[in-house]
Amino acid sequence: MPNRRILKDTAYIYHYTGEANYEATYALFTVKHCSLQHRYGVSRGDTNVKPENSARLYIFDGDSTVTDSSGNVLKFIEPDKYAALSPTEKAGKWTVATDEKDYFGDTLCDRVPTAGAPNYYKITGYTRYDTGSKRIHHTELNGK
Repeated sequence: MPNRRILKDTAYIYHYTGEANYEATYALFTVKHCSLQHRYGVSRGDTNVKPENSARLYIFDGDSTVTDSSGNVLKFIEPDKYAALSPTEKAGKWTVATDEKDYFGDTLCDRVPTAGAPNYYKITGYTRYDTGSKRIHHTELNGK
């Protein structure tokens, strides 16, 4: 069972919120007491070798804390439900985009990480586990 003694990682999620002045804007979510597991690898082609690093971020409902840039604690909501909310209803909630525009990693960047940023991954999908005991309800983010 997860608890704060073993969930010692801190991660940062950059959630795509739209564009302003032809530039992408992101909301920063800080995740404390989570588990971030890196997987390092390479893929070999006929002419080159390229990195195929990936990671998985585990965020547990009861033990992990997700906060916004103001320090407010947030609750996870599914992306399709989040998109239907008004801006005032979105306060106090967090989500991930399903179109691979969000990023997560283990270091705080002064700007949004780009492809190839060390220990940062583009979110390729997520899985929500909310059956069984409430102690194991969690969200898994997959990144590449």
